[in-house]
Amino acid sequence: MSADWVTLLAALVLLWAGVLFTTRGRAGAGGKRRRLGQSAEAFWMERLLRLTRGNRDAVERGVSARRAKFPQASRAELLELLYHDYLRDRR
Repeated sequence: MSADWVTLLAALVLLWAGVLFTTRGRAGAGGKRRRLGQSAEAFWMERLLRLTRGNRDAVERGVSARRAKFPQASRAELLELLYHDYLRDRR
């Protein structure tokens, strides 16, 4: 192999690694990934609704209880805390 082929192969490998790194996305709890354009609040609400079998009232009561304990937290952070609480309680 000449030096040109080695350079080309190295450039292709770096390009491929860059594409994989940028398109990988961040995995949430449990390895689930947020869809492109989906807010963190929508992501956690969707997960909680699946966990509570669509019981939106239970989720809202949980958010209110968490808000009393963490008044400065955003709604997305409260939903995430509530999700982890539900998972912990199920074990």
